[in-house]
Amino acid sequence: MDDREDYEPPPIVRQPARRALLRATLAVCALAAVAESSLWVASQGGLQEWEVFRLALYCSPYLFLAVYAWLQRGRTAPSLVLLIAAVIMAALGLAAAGWQWYSALAAGATPRDSNAGLIACFQWVMVIIFGALSVLVRAIAGAGQDRFSPRPKRRARPEDEDE
Repeated sequence: MDDREDYEPPPIVRQPARRALLRATLAVCALAAVAESSLWVASQGGLQEWEVFRLALYCSPYLFLAVYAWLQRGRTAPSLVLLIAAVIMAALGLAAAGWQWYSALAAGATPRDSNAGLIACFQWVMVIIFGALSVLVRAIAGAGQDRFSPRPKRRARPEDEDE
């Protein structure tokens, strides 16, 4: 126990905040992917067997963002950037999918041509931009938040130096 008495822990340990950011990001990604996919299927009037690949295309930006958030789970600042990205992507994606569903419902027909592919491409661009932004934030924040950083070395005691 004596060897740990002069150990100073890092200034701020934000484990609960990091977990909360990760859980919020994963929840937003999962709910947005399910809601956006179901709105797209409803606007198309059903799902044909070949359209499963289109459905995977529409869910993939959220899946990639969730995996990237999982990889950044030990860092607070990049996790916050990814949560903001997930909220913006979900809001814009759900607004576009809801508008498409409403226009198909108002027309009384189920249009087979949709702009959902364009929405997915826009979401991929957002994932790339916010991914680069999270890397930039991580570089600015420094290695102090790195979860794999080694424990700081002990300082020598003054009585050890005299001997």
